[in-house]
Amino acid sequence: MKLHVKKIIDRASWKTQQNNQKYYLIGALFLFSLPVVMITYHFYIMFFLLFFIIIIVLIASYIQNIKSFFDLKRLKSEVVDVDENQCFVYQDKVFDFHQLIKIHLLRRVIYLEFENDIVVLEYQKTLFNQLKDSYSQLINQKTTKIGRISFMLLMIDMLFGVIIIMKIVGGIIYCLSTSTTIIDISRLFGDIGTLAFIFICVFLANILKKYKIVFYTVSVIVAFWSLMSPMTHVTQLLVDQGAIAYREDVNGVQIYRDVAYVFGKDATLMYVDSIDDIGTFHDVVYVESQQQYQFYSLTTPHQTLQDLYEEYEGSSYSHQDINIMIDKNVIKINSKPYQAELIGDHMLYVKLQHPYIIQFKDFRCELYQLDRGHTVVLQEDYMNDVTSQDNDIENEEKKSQEENQDNETVTASTSQPEEKSEIEKRREKQDQQRYQAYQQAIQQDDMTSFQSTQDVVKVHDENTDIYRVIKSLDREITRINNEEGTILDVQILSMLIYHQNNDEYGIYINRRVDSSVEESQTFQEIIFMKKYGHDYIGTRLYDISYMPTDHPTNNGEYETRQTTDYLYRIDGHQVVENAW
Repeated sequence: MKLHVKKIIDRASWKTQQNNQKYYLIGALFLFSLPVVMITYHFYIMFFLLFFIIIIVLIASYIQNIKSFFDLKRLKSEVVDVDENQCFVYQDKVFDFHQLIKIHLLRRVIYLEFENDIVVLEYQKTLFNQLKDSYSQLINQKTTKIGRISFMLLMIDMLFGVIIIMKIVGGIIYCLSTSTTIIDISRLFGDIGTLAFIFICVFLANILKKYKIVFYTVSVIVAFWSLMSPMTHVTQLLVDQGAIAYREDVNGVQIYRDVAYVFGKDATLMYVDSIDDIGTFHDVVYVESQQQYQFYSLTTPHQTLQDLYEEYEGSSYSHQDINIMIDKNVIKINSKPYQAELIGDHMLYVKLQHPYIIQFKDFRCELYQLDRGHTVVLQEDYMNDVTSQDNDIENEEKKSQEENQDNETVTASTSQPEEKSEIEKRREKQDQQRYQAYQQAIQQDDMTSFQSTQDVVKVHDENTDIYRVIKSLDREITRINNEEGTILDVQILSMLIYHQNNDEYGIYINRRVDSSVEESQTFQEIIFMKKYGHDYIGTRLYDISYMPTDHPTNNGEYETRQTTDYLYRIDGHQVVENAW
């Protein structure tokens, strides 16, 4: 048997190096568990910092391992012969295979462990097979394929165990710093039981080595299930924020805030016989019981109902046939006064035929229908603002007459809805067709061969400004749907990215359209858009009720009426230089 010897290492120093690697591994497990703990307790900045550190550590470790591997590969090997007594000589030292302690295979390098030295050999498949045949009991099982799988499962077990330990330790610190308490003790004991189960499986695996991989696999499955399962006695409402949870018992509904892991702070107890519905709208938790609603604000209100009325006195907001205004300390919906309850800063509860929450925000207000979970966004009527009324008596009287006529029209429409016009019917049908076409289009993963239609268009835009991309998409939709001989001058007045889920966007857009064949019109519409690299697929709808209510962005409205950057002209099916 011939050996290709690379070098000799002192066994004591090699053992020290191996022990240090174990310590590094344990430290790495704790380091890897910390980001999970940071997310659990809402320390997002620390999470990103630790994640960045872990990436750097992994890259540095990988570079170091690659460097060591190539340094060893570059060493010239010396061929030595093993005599019939199973001995060989290297650097004036005699090595006897009868005194061999262990055989290791690490990164395609063979290590022969003797009493005082480690002989490093160049890997050869035939040589390693000979060693397995002759000294199979001396081969380190961690270097075999099954051994490596077992070791990987053990590392996952240890990682899960460390995560549980760190979550409990972090929970103690969290309780002391935020005055929270245990809100689900059964889940806490369940995780402690999972931790004990992991240790028992590892202990049995080291005793019954033949079934090591079975014990490790079972413990990994149980630990993963335990970590992923929700709390047993309390239910989280805002999973993405991890902040709110509730427990239902004979007394009613106990709301908890600042929830992290199994810890939380008692917020309020709502006395109800049963829960018909429970949910959240922005910073308010609502509970419905027998068609009655109770509310809890996550943020302490800093205003009274009178303060809200004074702040928004004279403000008017509209969307299609809905109008909301504050007039003389009364909220009016379609000119009818209603009693309102303050449930949070800038938030009112109003009961019409359906229960609603109204939130006033910036230059718009949101109307949220509780029993449907549906939101409508109303934009402020700048021209109808009471504070901007002209002092001229004739204009005041004229405006008053117009408002009375409008109110009569709205009242009539609410009490006895008019039949839809042909234009409304056509737009409704067009919206349905476009929405279905858009939903079908975005099911595709590859948009390379996609061709624009009148329903769904595709644009290529490498601009990093998302509002510029929206303009490009809106312009393409207008161009494709325009008629020959018609010139359109379009000004985008404002945009609001209301919904974003990964690369899918829902945008409110206000546009003024001056046509060569019709009178000027202002439209409030929505655009659906999905990003594929630098390609964008999208459509535009008249009916803004299509806007999804999930994944809101909380972005403010982007005003563009004061700039010429969002103007464009379409002549037939061509984009031409605009009139401005």
